[in-house]
Amino acid sequence: MPTMVMPGICEKKSQFISKLQRRYGGSFWARLPIPPKPGASIEDVSSWLTGVGLHLNKGELENLFLHYKANAEGTAVDLQTFIGECSVVTSGTDPVWLPHEGESPYAAHLALSGVSHLEFGIQAKPFPKHWGAPPNAQMKGHSGVMRDLPGGYGKGNEPMFKWVKENMTKDKDTKTNERGVKPFPLGNYSLGNTGVTL
Repeated sequence: MPTMVMPGICEKKSQFISKLQRRYGGSFWARLPIPPKPGASIEDVSSWLTGVGLHLNKGELENLFLHYKANAEGTAVDLQTFIGECSVVTSGTDPVWLPHEGESPYAAHLALSGVSHLEFGIQAKPFPKHWGAPPNAQMKGHSGVMRDLPGGYGKGNEPMFKWVKENMTKDKDTKTNERGVKPFPLGNYSLGNTGVTL
């Protein structure tokens, strides 16, 4: 049985995972079929990786066996753990709970004009931070009627409803996740090609 040698270029595990996450994007990892169990031969692992479209160069394959070895000899790899760790997105910023006062750039204006800015909206889950400050619309007329916000974000008036809907549509169009991370363009990152043409 062949023995895996120490890779010519040893990468830190976190850098190795981050590079593959950037190359393939978050949705790629979620769609992968169940990998072979630990103990499969190098040839079986390599053919499975190629079959699912996960193309690794020689150095990356060696780093895979170094960081996710399933036996002392380094001839078996634990693909389930590898895929599980690549599925977790750690970049970007966490969603935030927005307080009713202080976050909006319009708060000072409303305070000076003497208009009450009581908030009847309910935030059920945190908004993605990259959406910025929500609208601080007054509760007047039809715009003040409370309604369920899209995406399960709680309740709000019409301007809040439009703001959430517009941001969700923009994120869907740009394939941005709730942490503000967008997929990288296509390219062969192992060869230094970023997919950007000059």
